[in-house]
Amino acid sequence: MEIGSYEGGAVLENDAGVEAGWGGDAGSAGEGGMGGAAEEARGGEGGMVPGASGAAGEAGAGSETTCGNGTVEAGEVCDDGGRYLGCKPDCSGMGERCLDGEVTGPEQCDEGVPTPDCTAICTFSRCGDLNANFAAGEECDWGGEDTYYCNYDCTWAYCGDGHQNYPHGENCDDGNDIDDDTCGNDCQPR
Repeated sequence: MEIGSYEGGAVLENDAGVEAGWGGDAGSAGEGGMGGAAEEARGGEGGMVPGASGAAGEAGAGSETTCGNGTVEAGEVCDDGGRYLGCKPDCSGMGERCLDGEVTGPEQCDEGVPTPDCTAICTFSRCGDLNANFAAGEECDWGGEDTYYCNYDCTWAYCGDGHQNYPHGENCDDGNDIDDDTCGNDCQPR
């Protein structure tokens, strides 16, 4: 976090580049205080409101708010960048969102928690949807096809699971631990 100053106040800038400023030459906060405009906005002496500047009470550096840009700024409670993550369109607070127990917006389902039928992203659950639904018994979900880590049936791929998974390097998989049969414990034919 960087701290800078300007005439009559200070500016804080966090790692994301969001600035908040407050004035220091007005109100009962006195010289070097927190500023009259901020004091009024807070409802008491020596208040601090991000973006408020000194005596004039005008917006300070970086105080222009743009709801929907994905960054919570002065005057915003939340800002999800226009994605459906639960912030009201005017950034004034939380609104409809996935897992609130009510089907709204682009949701297919919403039971409040992930269930075997409804995922954590409020879509109907099915193996192959690229969203591992642990409530439905899926261990992984890489699109319903065999990959190095995941079988087509949304179970982890490993030698001895009884499913021959070519991307995992298996040329056989008889699902047993007998090493001297037709398929070795390394999932290679004998």
